[in-house]
Amino acid sequence: IRDGVIRYSSSLPYASVHNEGGEIIVTQKMKSYFWAMYYKALGGITTKKSGAESKSKKNLNLNAEAEKWKSLALMKIGHKIKVE
Repeated sequence: IRDGVIRYSSSLPYASVHNEGGEIIVTQKMKSYFWAMYYKALGGITTKKSGAESKSKKNLNLNAEAEKWKSLALMKIGHKIKVE
């Protein structure tokens, strides 16, 4: 610690992607994680007595989150994701 600044470095390959951005390649494990997060987001959606989704603010946010995870899960293995 010097002049109120903390310096930390790491030789891990993903550390620079977190700090500076870069590209990551989609793997099968990542796709499995994306699908798991998609189903987790869907689990919080509430329905009416008729079985249809209710149009609450909570559901609209969950739908947006679920769509984000679904779009990631549908990417092909080897696709490059740009992290900024």
